[in-house]
Amino acid sequence: MKKLLLLNTLLFSVLLFGQKDFRQGYYINNQGLKVEGYIKSNTFKTSNDPSFSNFEFKIASNQPIQNIEKSVVREFGSGLDLKFVKMKALVDDVSFFNKSNNSKDFTVTEKIVFLNVIVEGKATLYAYDGGQGVKYLWKKEGDEEVAQQFLYKQYYQASMNLASNATFKDQLFKNLSCQNQTVSDFSKVQYDKEELISIFENYNKCNGSTSIAFEDSDEMKTRVYFSALLGYNLGNFRVDKIQHPTDPETIGMASIGGEAELLFASGTTGIYANFEYKKAKGSTEQTGSVSQIGNADLRRVYRLDANFFDLVGGVRFYKKIKTHSEVFLGAGVGVNFVSGRLPFYQSSAGDEDLTQIRNIELGGSPFFTCQVGYRFNKHYGIDINYDSAKKIFGDQTGEGEAKFSELGVNLRYTF
Repeated sequence: MKKLLLLNTLLFSVLLFGQKDFRQGYYINNQGLKVEGYIKSNTFKTSNDPSFSNFEFKIASNQPIQNIEKSVVREFGSGLDLKFVKMKALVDDVSFFNKSNNSKDFTVTEKIVFLNVIVEGKATLYAYDGGQGVKYLWKKEGDEEVAQQFLYKQYYQASMNLASNATFKDQLFKNLSCQNQTVSDFSKVQYDKEELISIFENYNKCNGSTSIAFEDSDEMKTRVYFSALLGYNLGNFRVDKIQHPTDPETIGMASIGGEAELLFASGTTGIYANFEYKKAKGSTEQTGSVSQIGNADLRRVYRLDANFFDLVGGVRFYKKIKTHSEVFLGAGVGVNFVSGRLPFYQSSAGDEDLTQIRNIELGGSPFFTCQVGYRFNKHYGIDINYDSAKKIFGDQTGEGEAKFSELGVNLRYTF
């Protein structure tokens, strides 16, 4: 009961955390007029979405929302956290998530987009997200008012081997190298925000320019994420602690559930609470000499038809492996609630006619769980999880012990 109370407390505590809809900021219109106020938070992530046409803006937090046309805004931001500028950019908006791409070439087109300023100085680093993955661009003082993209893509060769076109390394050397730097200094650079920031700050410093770094403090805060789960599980069902334990039976089960996760500011650790529903239907059989008077071979069959509802709380650790993807490990403790039927039948060995002996009452128990998973593009993920044996005979004694362990896979979508 204490564990159940703890899990419920964790779940509802996580759900109580909210995210502000608006954040303090400003916008500058095409005539150069700067207006201070509050901007809808998702504006900073969706401003290049084709369906996005209006900024939701408040002059003060208690004022009504104004809809500001995207076309009349040339810059918007939030202090030194975020700055977006509208400008021309040469972009190859190839999808980083297209697994069937077999071309190594780039298709660069000129667009007018909002670019997220990452580092500002003699050389300025930008980020652009049009829904195909984050691309990085640059412009130097004195250049024409067009930002150029650092070119990078992965593609499949004819042999279906994954290869990459890392033209951006040559672009970095030609445009952002300081004295005494050589090609080899850029050969191991990854297409990664933190590595690019370091290069730009170094270039600005060696050219006598200061760098203004914009870092979204909101991204560094503890945040709450919600996920929908859809999975398939293999349950291992057996009855033991009786004279002749039954043979393990594998039961396949679809599952559906939801999760709330509190991700700490480091981005590497979180705590989560989730729930999951499964329906299990199958049987396991015992055969042996069970008579107390003589050796009479009997056949005993346990038929499970039950609903499983699992509530789990745990901790998760993340490790970034690429710009848009990360792996995670998780572990937790859960309580399962079981409802349904588990009658057992008996007959003489070889006799096909079974007689129901008893209908066993079902009940839940605590269990441990662990998982390993992969998440990409912030929203999509998959995990493999294992639940230790759950005892489903409730508080009954003298009937043996029914155990139900599980190995499953979940597809997850995070909102």
